[in-house]
Amino acid sequence: MTLWQPGMRTTADRLRTFTPTTATAGVVTIASGWTLLAQAGARVGGITQIFVRLQRTSTALAADSAGNLADTAMFTVNSGWRPNAAFGGERMPFIASDAFGHGSALLTADSGLCDIVTWIPSQSILTDRFLRVLLTYPG
Repeated sequence: MTLWQPGMRTTADRLRTFTPTTATAGVVTIASGWTLLAQAGARVGGITQIFVRLQRTSTALAADSAGNLADTAMFTVNSGWRPNAAFGGERMPFIASDAFGHGSALLTADSGLCDIVTWIPSQSILTDRFLRVLLTYPG
């Protein structure tokens, strides 16, 4: 894989030798109250994408009438897959869905912690429900 450095020029040979980084293990660490069902990470052209499918194994998470949940850790993105350091401690928003409902997740860039924070107002993320999250960011 070519590591691009300042001042390098794009050439046909450099483009032909480009190899994306991919993984199906070691991308995330699951939090308590969840079971990890699938994980996949890909880094291509300076963009990282991580797919996580997880199952709620603890008590249901109930959203209030405005859709707010108590911030609940789902997983942590492992250090080699975290966002670019330029994001610091910012919390980056992403969508989470179980095909029956949806809400938002926040990824803390420097720690890699991903919390579920909102859901459909007055609805719940039920025990045994599968959630899917797709993270996409530069890095």
